[in-house]
Amino acid sequence: MPEHDRYLVYRLLGRVVEMVPGPGHRRSRRISGVVNRVCRDIFEDVVEVTFGSRTHQFKEPGEMVMEDGDVVFVYGGEGYADDEEMFRQLRDRSHAGETIYDVLRRTSGTPRTSLIFRLGDRVDPLKGKEWRRRRRGAVPA
Repeated sequence: MPEHDRYLVYRLLGRVVEMVPGPGHRRSRRISGVVNRVCRDIFEDVVEVTFGSRTHQFKEPGEMVMEDGDVVFVYGGEGYADDEEMFRQLRDRSHAGETIYDVLRRTSGTPRTSLIFRLGDRVDPLKGKEWRRRRRGAVPA
């Protein structure tokens, strides 16, 4: 598995990007466009990505990895406790008044899902504005 890096999300800036829901993810539609803004809000635990003029919020992933030239947000995937560990926790928690259902709910793993951001070409954000200014005659060629 590639190495986890929280700052890989900033590689999306200024690129043509296509967001594809990975296996097991509930989000069904693809999003594509040029990424103008990326913001990680650590207090709200979200990542905001602006494609053109629309801002999309994603939950902060457990891992961000670079895989085959794509940035991948990986969610979930915490392992299930083995039988010995679960029985040990059951014995310890039964004295505290916790039921078997509470222990199972707390120790059960979560499915692994992912969002894949396919990186395209880098786009110069000022290119269009500069071209319009030159066309109007504001900037000499």
